[in-house]
Amino acid sequence: GQSALALLERVAPDVVLMDAMMPDMDGFTACARLKELPQGAEIPVLMITALDDRDSIEKAYAAGASDYITKPLHFNVVVQRVQRTIEAFRAERHVRHLAYNDSLTGLPNRAMLTDTLTQRIEMARRTGAQLAVLFLDLDRFKYVNDTLGHEIGDRLLEVVAHRLRQCVRAADCVARLG
Repeated sequence: GQSALALLERVAPDVVLMDAMMPDMDGFTACARLKELPQGAEIPVLMITALDDRDSIEKAYAAGASDYITKPLHFNVVVQRVQRTIEAFRAERHVRHLAYNDSLTGLPNRAMLTDTLTQRIEMARRTGAQLAVLFLDLDRFKYVNDTLGHEIGDRLLEVVAHRLRQCVRAADCVARLG
């Protein structure tokens, strides 16, 4: 319940096993609240319960559960489902990283910047806050690639990316567009 949600603000588990029937709040509510936390949306939840009716199963998935295991529990089944859930989660996270990050610098790419910028513009519009965007270009970068080679050009991009990340706040977004 509440104490588990407080714990998740300090640690990042690979998976959460949650009973639907808990004393403080039911597992469906706890799962939904977990998914509302910034880091909680990324954590897979396995709902464990004796409730095996269609409404309970649909309620678990609607709350954000990744899988649903009914009681009585068989240890080997639970172990296999946990392993499968963690592997699927890691594969999905890797695919998402490839889709939204530059492979050379690790910075967010154009797609991620577009998503982030859209969200931040909307947030600024709702809250009345201001938003700043800074665009940098490396002058004569083509000359570096042509004269010193692509390996040196790649290294220059990596160093610039690292330095820019060191100059901004953790909440700021530094992205590579090209």
